[in-house]
Amino acid sequence: MFYFDTLPIHFPPKRLESLSSYLARLARANLLTAPCQMNYLLLPGKKGEKYIQRMDDYPPLMIENMVRCTGQSRETLLSATFYPIAVNLGRNPHPQAIGRFLKGSIAGHLRYCPKCLEEDPYYRLPWRFVSLKICPEHACMIQERCPACGKPLPLVAPGFQVNMCAS
Repeated sequence: MFYFDTLPIHFPPKRLESLSSYLARLARANLLTAPCQMNYLLLPGKKGEKYIQRMDDYPPLMIENMVRCTGQSRETLLSATFYPIAVNLGRNPHPQAIGRFLKGSIAGHLRYCPKCLEEDPYYRLPWRFVSLKICPEHACMIQERCPACGKPLPLVAPGFQVNMCAS
């Protein structure tokens, strides 16, 4: 591993933070503004790949690249995905198998508690579960759409901003 293989600013994910939120915060901290910049770091040599744009919080197949870039352990990064759920339930931890197992249970867009985001702006992995309707910490409704335009929020927002609508 070379010095330049790791992002200059790297920190661990926060408690229950989703991998998509963690990578977006890491990109912002390192002044990366376009998903293609993060794609280049996570997928060296694979031009045209759009991993960040389709980030879904399932365990990444290129986990070793993420370990190298973030300076975090494999276990730390996997804990920000649905991997622990699959393992704890005795399921196959491959991303496609987890996707099939959790189909219909996971929202394909951001869901959030506005009060949690005010306190600490990062997305929690449990918010992705469609059955979670009320924030366990604030007892308010989990939001699913942009309050301004009513559209679902993308998992990775433009410029890696938190609570930013693509519209």
